[in-house]
Amino acid sequence: FNQVMTNPQTNWTTEYRYKCANGFYKNVLDRAYVLYSGHKAIRMIGAMQDITEITEYRHSLERKVEKRTLELQAALSKEKEMVDLQKRFISIASHEFRTPLSTISLAAGFIKKFHQKLTSFEIKKRLDSIDTQVVRMNDLLQDVLTVSKIDSGKDEVHWKDIDLKEIIESIVAEVGNSTQGTHQINFIWKCKQQQFKSDENKIRTILINLLNNAVKFSQEKIDLEVSCSKNEVRLRVKDYGVGIPQEEIGKLFQPFYRASNASFITGTGLGLSIVSKAVEMLGGRIEVQSELNKGTEFKMQLPIQ
Repeated sequence: FNQVMTNPQTNWTTEYRYKCANGFYKNVLDRAYVLYSGHKAIRMIGAMQDITEITEYRHSLERKVEKRTLELQAALSKEKEMVDLQKRFISIASHEFRTPLSTISLAAGFIKKFHQKLTSFEIKKRLDSIDTQVVRMNDLLQDVLTVSKIDSGKDEVHWKDIDLKEIIESIVAEVGNSTQGTHQINFIWKCKQQQFKSDENKIRTILINLLNNAVKFSQEKIDLEVSCSKNEVRLRVKDYGVGIPQEEIGKLFQPFYRASNASFITGTGLGLSIVSKAVEMLGGRIEVQSELNKGTEFKMQLPIQ
């Protein structure tokens, strides 16, 4: 106001909040025309207009625009993340598919060329090699499809009563058989009950990935312990293998991430990402402790429904 008269200017306008006698506030637009005698202001003619409704509407629009902007930023961030995932998938897939495809091609070509000279045992050996590589490629595709399904929000939790001990015993047997006796899985059950409400597929996804990882990165011994409290089931998977560098532990659950000391073992880096997302969907928590050349331990707490 003083600035207007100091210049001097003839038009003055401003907006402010005005406290009414009833204690409520109104937003007003104050406009005036200043009359001067020479350079001295002698009179002001103007009016106050109640713009409370307009101001509130404007603020409402601003909040909507801000909310929509945040939603668009989140969508763009998600889109960028998906593009990055696709790039990493292409890079990983081109590497991971190359070896099994080469093996399949060589085995098939060998059989085709020398089938009349090969014994049934030799043919079976090469066909088994093809089967193994097909399974490997199928596992890769399945992992990618699982991550894509979870990220797109299409994966759901299906709660139902399950016999957790029986399910885990079948998983231990399945993984144990796949190692052909090279690893021993010590399963310890410390719960008084066996029946819980959970999602069997999510439980299988979590434990199969963790146990297969333990098999890959350790030798002989793996511990799997299940205990219960009043409100949660606790699962612990521990191996005694190569371990993980401390500075890399925080990145383990990122899709396609592989520890620097894991390059000599085949894999996509999707397993732990899938585990983390499955645990999250069940409302649980997961943490990892590891020491180089001494092993890795995963601990999970899943709420009891």
